[in-house]
Amino acid sequence: MPIETILTVGWSIIADDDTSDATHIHAAAIQTDNYTAKIREMLTTLREQIGPDKPLHIKSTGRLFRRRTGHFSAIKKFVTASEKAIEATLRPIFYEIDAFSYAFLKGAKNLDAILRESSQTTSSFRQNLPQWLNEIKSLEEFEREGIMPKVPHLAEKYLELRRVLAPASARDERRTLTTLLVSGPSTSEEISFDLGMAYGLSDRLLPMLEQIQVVKGRNEQGAYRYALTMEALPCVLFCLRETMGIDLIEVLSGAKLWKK
Repeated sequence: MPIETILTVGWSIIADDDTSDATHIHAAAIQTDNYTAKIREMLTTLREQIGPDKPLHIKSTGRLFRRRTGHFSAIKKFVTASEKAIEATLRPIFYEIDAFSYAFLKGAKNLDAILRESSQTTSSFRQNLPQWLNEIKSLEEFEREGIMPKVPHLAEKYLELRRVLAPASARDERRTLTTLLVSGPSTSEEISFDLGMAYGLSDRLLPMLEQIQVVKGRNEQGAYRYALTMEALPCVLFCLRETMGIDLIEVLSGAKLWKK
């Protein structure tokens, strides 16, 4: 039976002691001889802690995916084993995953066959989607007809980002933003390794994106990681669509919710 899934936005910080986080559950299960049984055991413990009726949320599922360091294997192993491990006594249970990570994996790996977007609750992605679609439409009109967006500072933010991404030589800049969009908060070293870039390039690029407030650095799990800012997301989505043909909003905007 598919796992009910909630699409999130913003990539919350992973707490070191959060046992409901997918990365922690996976890390503990991978050390055992029976991966699925360990997941079932940990989910059962979480269910006992919160009681039989309160929804159980497994967070940050998308953080198990990276292009090279983790590939698709970690998240595939986790959700496939979870589907087998989840029994009726564990429900209601929801797996949370970043919307854009989900959209990428839906298109590339058919992840939605196992993780189905739930209709039982309104996700932060669905709440933000109408505003993002309006802002992207405003940027289209700004480019095509010169009509200034009504949203304060949207045009200013877009022009700053366009100057970075528009040149034909900005291939690594566009790939870096795509990685941050689908793989979430990343260190300079992770991005360089995932994309096969020189480490010095990402060290220069990320602080520059931080300066124009497209990304923001933060300390997490003993490392300094960069994440896209919520304010810049419409501009990033529009720019990646126009420069690389990547339209993750389109993948999800017409998606049908799973109803039991």
